[in-house]
Formats: sequence, structure tokens, C-alpha cells
Amino acid sequence: MIPVTVAIIPWSAVKKFARELLRKGSHLLPFSGRSRMATHEAGHAIVAWHSSCVVNITKITIVPDRTSEYGAATSYEVFNRLKPEDLWERIAISLAGLAAEALVRGDLSIGGSSSDLDRAGIIAENIADLPYDLSRCPWTDVEYAPQRFDLIPLAYKSLTSTNTKILNICLQRAVMILEAHREQLNALTAAIKSQDTLDSEAVSAVLGERPTFTL
Repeated sequence: MIPVTVAIIPWSAVKKFARELLRKGSHLLPFSGRSRMATHEAGHAIVAWHSSCVVNITKITIVPDRTSEYGAATSYEVFNRLKPEDLWERIAISLAGLAAEALVRGDLSIGGSSSDLDRAGIIAENIADLPYDLSRCPWTDVEYAPQRFDLIPLAYKSLTSTNTKILNICLQRAVMILEAHREQLNALTAAIKSQDTLDSEAVSAVLGERPTFTL
């Protein structure tokens, strides 16, 4: 009989090993996971691309890093100013990943987007604290319509009624932008899935010329 040695490996070591494998490339992730992350990050990028507060999209990646097990991210530069429309747009950008999942996949991954919701909630609190109330919403074509994607009350039960409305309005704005630019969303999602990481030049190559804003 051949002796067999069984090694007991701590779970922390298993997670560390898996994280290192993931860091080497998102192609090692399950296809469904890569597809969801690419859709999510493309959503952030498209809404940022069509927002006047954003100077440039610097990087999109679905390659995890050492600090996160799933470290997908969209990085962008914003103008150094504080105007009402900037705050509203920043919330819409933060919620755009969730909006893209809802639009493309028909479901939401709220658990994996807690940082997006946290960021959006903090900005909504700033709007409510400053003289930038609901009457100062910069979008006349967006209404408070929670019946379509009513995720905010579920994720933020402790929010005030005003803040909940602010978040839902911004979510509707993100959905409207993504619907209007669905071809860009599809093209950018495909590019992210095939290349894992896009720099600013690669993003511009996919999306073309940015719209002109009156600042």
C-alpha cells in the first residue's frame, strides 16, 4: 500500500493563490464574470464620456490587482470645480455600472457594487446639505421614476426621502444615456472583454470624438 500524505492548506493561502492567478489576467475569470465586469465598467465609461464634468477617461480595466479580488475599475479626470450639475453627474457616473447591468443583462449585482452605491450616497448627501436641492436638478427630461429600476431604496433604507429621489433620478439619467448610446456601450464592452485594459487612446479609438459641452 502506497502511503499518502494529505496537506491541510489554510483557506487564507488558497484565497491568496487565487488572487495571484486572477492578477495575471482576467481571462482566468469565468466568462460570465468577465462579461458582467466588462458591461459594468463600460457603463461607467459611457456615462462619463457624455458628462460635462469629466475631462478625460484615463483607464478602464477588468484585471484584478493585489488589493482586490475583483479590482475592475474605470478611472477618469474631472474638472476642479463645484457646480450643481457636477454633483448630479458624478452620481449618475457612479450608478452607471448598475444601470448598464440592468439594461444589458436584465439583472443587478448590487452586492459587488457597494462602493459605487456608497460613493453615490455620499454625493447625494452633499447635494442635500448644499443649496442644490431637487429643484436644481440639471436635467429637465428626467423624472423620479423608481418603478423602472427601484434598487436604491433596497440598498439605502436609511436614506432620507430627498436623497433617495436624487439617487433614483441620477440612475434614470444613466439609463437614458446608455440607451441613447447603446452601440457605444456594446462596442466598448467587447473591447474591454478582448483587451482587459484600455488606456485613454484605446477608449477614444472605440468611442470616437467626444461630444462638445458648453462650460
